[in-house]
Amino acid sequence: GGEERRREPDDEGNADESPNDVPQSEGRPADEEEADTREQTSTEESANHDDAKGARPEPDFSEAPPYPKSVVKTTRGRVIGEYYYDPKVYKNHRHYIYNSEFFCKRIEGAVAKLKTAFSRSTYGEARQMIEDAYKRVADNPSLHFEVSTNEILNENTLRQMLDGLKVRRFEECAKVCARLRAKINTMGSNYRVLLKEQMSRLCEV
Repeated sequence: GGEERRREPDDEGNADESPNDVPQSEGRPADEEEADTREQTSTEESANHDDAKGARPEPDFSEAPPYPKSVVKTTRGRVIGEYYYDPKVYKNHRHYIYNSEFFCKRIEGAVAKLKTAFSRSTYGEARQMIEDAYKRVADNPSLHFEVSTNEILNENTLRQMLDGLKVRRFEECAKVCARLRAKINTMGSNYRVLLKEQMSRLCEV
């Protein structure tokens, strides 16, 4: 695999130039072979949730996240995973929460393409994305699935998705993504609230 690089943003969102200052034993998203990661700070503000009572904002996958994200990249530069983290926590004590929205969008897109015409590159990237999420969260105590959706996206369902992909049965991936999207849309703005609560609990430990 290619060399790994990690750039930590400071409080202003500027990346420093010390890519090797994260201990390999910490198990952060940057610590796997075949992946290049870079933490990026979102400059967008969270969507307005102060609407009139009873007028809940329409759930939208484009809504700005409440935290910056650490991204996992292939050696070719393609992002195959996103993890939220709290920049206020010292990096050696940070917890990372897997972004299921990103996963859902990317796998849905891959499945749609594969159902139309098989592509080795699309197939390989979808499989790598699922395998990477499964291995990282299973192996590293600092990485977590979202509590709001982990009855749908978890180690068991990722394994089932992989089993389906291996025999080019894409329905399993499509079913998981459909359930995941429905759950997030049903929660509306509570999805972001639960993410913040989970991060707060993790960082208190």
